[in-house]
Amino acid sequence: MKTKLFCISAPSGCGKSTLIRELLSNNGSLKQSVSFTTRNPRDSEVHGEDYFFVSNRSDGFPNDSVTRFHLGNGAILDRINFCADTSAKALNSSAGIMVNYRYDLLKIDENHQMYFDEKNIEDFIINSK
Repeated sequence: MKTKLFCISAPSGCGKSTLIRELLSNNGSLKQSVSFTTRNPRDSEVHGEDYFFVSNRSDGFPNDSVTRFHLGNGAILDRINFCADTSAKALNSSAGIMVNYRYDLLKIDENHQMYFDEKNIEDFIINSK
């Protein structure tokens, strides 16, 4: 049996958590993968259940220096590449996942400010090719 991955992505407050809860309660074969975030938890969120809230930096920004550089300079996360690097080192450090960042010249300042004020970046849609 092949495993299928479904990615649910939408802006904050659109009901992703509600949708996921309903899907999981109505289909016993589905499993949820909990993702990581460096933002602070909201009042109702539980570490390890809603997200893994990770950053051991005192400023709460991502541990990864490349991520801090690109997001801090106004880029957004453009693409997630699964199995992009299958070397032992990459599999150990990032499960072989690599990302591409995108710089929209008309939004760099806005993205930069949102990142530093809210520790947030513009929403993006994952396209399957």
